[in-house]
Formats: sequence, structure tokens, C-alpha cells
Amino acid sequence: MVQSKLLNKFKGLEHYFFDRTDDHGKISRQSVCCEQVHGNKVLIISKKDSFIKSIDGMITDKPLSLAIRTADCLPVFFFAKKKNLAAAVHAGWKGIISGVLENTVWQFKKLAVSPNDLTVAIGPHIRDCCYDVGLERQKMFTDRFKKVDNITVSRLGKIYLNLEKAAQKALTDCGILLGNLDIMPICTGCDRRFYSFRREGKGSGRNLSVIRIL
Repeated sequence: MVQSKLLNKFKGLEHYFFDRTDDHGKISRQSVCCEQVHGNKVLIISKKDSFIKSIDGMITDKPLSLAIRTADCLPVFFFAKKKNLAAAVHAGWKGIISGVLENTVWQFKKLAVSPNDLTVAIGPHIRDCCYDVGLERQKMFTDRFKKVDNITVSRLGKIYLNLEKAAQKALTDCGILLGNLDIMPICTGCDRRFYSFRREGKGSGRNLSVIRIL
């Protein structure tokens, strides 16, 4: 289990990016989970529900444990201290392209939260050391994030994509302050404490990430 140094500063909040050694079953049963369809829909929730269909993110001001499952995608937490609101978002490459992060910020705006009042943490995910992609996906990201340097790099005949650079660009373009953004430098493809679909294939488990307002 690892945590964000930025989010750890808030006494009224707890959060965890769990690894394969943690008891996922017990934690999941106590949490609100969503279907994670690799889309951009984010829902504001106010009551306990074990499973919410057709969304990739949840926002709440209630003492609910919000849980995201990943195995290379980005688990992203948001916290608005002034309004005491927390969010958990699943951001795979499809979600990043389709705007799941921007939509999360928009939902916070609807709740009268300014983007520069948000603290964001991105947990362990596959990094550009391990994430090779094809030409079609490379073009999607270079077209979408034109001004991001080295969002893709070529090594030994393969193209590698940097998802965290894309996520950072999406968030800062929405008004998130760079100093309020914590990206954990842990690659699920390299670090065997964490599950990785790229490394383990269809039989891979899922890493659980949980955030909760106390």
C-alpha cells in the first residue's frame, strides 16, 4: 500500500493505493465501486451503493469509501478541502482521450469548487518505460495533446506512451495547479507488488484504490 504525500496533509481524509498483498475482498465489501466502462461519465453520489453501473468516477461529500480497480490504468483521487468533497476516478487511455478528467473537474465546478482549490493524486499505473503502443494510439494522443513534449518516445523500434503526461496536461488545462498535483512514480509494469494487465495478461488481478472523507 502506498499513499500520496499531498493528500496525507488533510486530517479529514484517508486514502490508500493498495497492492496485491492487501486484503482487497474485505475492503471492497465496505466500499462503493463503479463499473468502469472506459468512458468519461462521473456521478455525484450521496448514499451507499455497492456497485454503480456505466460510470468511471464518483464524487461525494459523505463518509463513503470510494473504490477504483486498476491493472495499469490510472487511479485518480480528487479532494476539495473547502467543500469537503472527494472523488475517485478510473482513467484508462480511452478515458483520458474521451475527457474523464476534464469531466470530473466540471462536476466539481457544478458543486461550486474552483479547480485551483482541488488537490489531485494519481496512483501507481503503467508508465512509459513499459507502455508500448501502436501507431493509431500514438496519433490519438499526439493529436489530442499537441503541445506535450515527449508524450510518445521511440525505443528499439517500439513506440512508448506517457499516460501521466497526458493526464497532467488535461488537469492543468482545466485549472488544476501543478503544485496541487501528485503523480506517484510507480510503474505497475515494473513493480511486481502491483497487478499489471500488460505483464500478466487476462488472468491479472486488480489493484484497489480507496478514498474516504472521515
